[in-house]
Order: sequence, then C-alpha cells, then structure tokens
Amino acid sequence: LRPGVNVAFEAGRVVVAAAGSVVAIDGATGSPLWREPLTLDRAVDAVAVGREHVYLVQDGAVAILDIDSGRTLGGLGRTR
Repeated sequence: LRPGVNVAFEAGRVVVAAAGSVVAIDGATGSPLWREPLTLDRAVDAVAVGREHVYLVQDGAVAILDIDSGRTLGGLGRTR
C-alpha cells in the first residue's frame, strides 16, 4: 500500500480510505458498495471498522460513517 492509504476489514466488507475518498467493497465479490468523497484532501491517518461504523482519522479529527451507506454520522474536530 502507498503511504496515506489505509485498509480495514469487518463483516465481509473491505474499507479503503485515502486522500479524497473512502470506498467500501464487498469482500466476497469485490463489488463496490459505496464511495464517499472526503472534503479534507489529505492523507487518511487511520481507518477502523466496527459492526455498524467506519472511523476515519485525518489530521487529528475523527469522522464516523455508517457502515452500510457511508453517510457521515458525526465526528470530533474538523472532519471530512
């Protein structure tokens, strides 16, 4: 992986986060499930996936996304 590209896997989903966007992929088929743009066009420092949420860390800010849709649910600091 390139610097600034982060991958997490949970419940059959692969989530790939990089500068500019985050993408969820079906782990069994490789089909994209959703893609969301990131307004902070910087490297993603970390990504974590739980049963219901995706957590993105960029420049000390944390964004919380819905695992099924990619919709932003909230965050801490200046997010997305």
